[in-house]
Amino acid sequence: MLKILWIALLSFLITACAGKQIPEQNKVPPSASSDRVEAGNPYAVVSGKIAYGEQITLKPDSLVRVVLLEGDRSSGQMTSEVKEQIFRTDYEQPLRFELKYPRASITLDKIYGIQAHIFSADERLIFTMPVPVQVFKHDSAQAIQDKNITLMLERVPFIRSGQKNKDPASQAKVYRCPNLLFSTSLHNGDLALYLPDEMLMLKPSANSEQNQYRHGDTLFLSQGGKSMLSWNGTIFSHCLRQPELESEDPLVSRPIVFRAVGNNPDWLLEVEQNYSINLLMDYGQIRYSWPAGKVDNVSQSYWQLPETFSTPMADVRVSQELCKLEAHSNISRNQIAVTLISRDGQKKTLTGCGHSLLDSIK
Repeated sequence: MLKILWIALLSFLITACAGKQIPEQNKVPPSASSDRVEAGNPYAVVSGKIAYGEQITLKPDSLVRVVLLEGDRSSGQMTSEVKEQIFRTDYEQPLRFELKYPRASITLDKIYGIQAHIFSADERLIFTMPVPVQVFKHDSAQAIQDKNITLMLERVPFIRSGQKNKDPASQAKVYRCPNLLFSTSLHNGDLALYLPDEMLMLKPSANSEQNQYRHGDTLFLSQGGKSMLSWNGTIFSHCLRQPELESEDPLVSRPIVFRAVGNNPDWLLEVEQNYSINLLMDYGQIRYSWPAGKVDNVSQSYWQLPETFSTPMADVRVSQELCKLEAHSNISRNQIAVTLISRDGQKKTLTGCGHSLLDSIK
């Protein structure tokens, strides 16, 4: 019970901190099948499903919290909680919720929204909704039931126990120029520039209105999703940001050239350009890393990754067959099997789907 109360408090703080105004395009009209609450019934129900884009299956002991929020029409912000529902997940997808609330709690001078969060069994937030979905349009004091609402959640960056949330401003950004792929991230006002074979620290240029950084003859400037880089006597212009090549691992700053995912248990494998191969499991609590130099071509059918002091040996097999994870619609180009081999010879095989990201970038 204390765990449930703690989760409710954490979710409330997340909601209160968000306090965002709902954009007009995010406002959801009532379902065509909405029914007026029967006279004399003091309760009504708002129901629907919870979805997310990542191709992973939640563990059956994960916790889902759905909350009905109330706010002022003038500000468009919803921070007060009217009612909540907390339940544990199972392997069935999609997740469905049914939130029962007092009809008398809905008034004409307020706006209402639904927001959901998903927590791991050890109380780590793993999926969230930055902005609630607005519900209820009524022309009288009688509340209207909303059915078949879809709540789309976003994945929270992988955070391990004891690790602080990474400053969003320092998130790595990947850019692709006609003849170069590189990434950048901010560290205490300086810019780290990750090139294929080296990393440079650039200082912000004085008296510059643009995001401009310099180190010797190396110059980087960006505006919006575009950038320009002068490096080694060559000017790389028309460089466009490539969010799909940015890692889901907060410790990674270099471009990701290959990504694979699986479930039961959930796992994520990413290959950093010319640097490392990283495997994350248990929502990021377990992390293994191998040097990417051991893989000449991410499209080859077999990778053998060596054992290190803290990382087991691994065999990765990439099959040229279309792959689709259960309960997800996305189809990948390759079937992936990752076999972890411990020092005593014990084997654990993870199966999933993945593909080279360089084939689909702009």
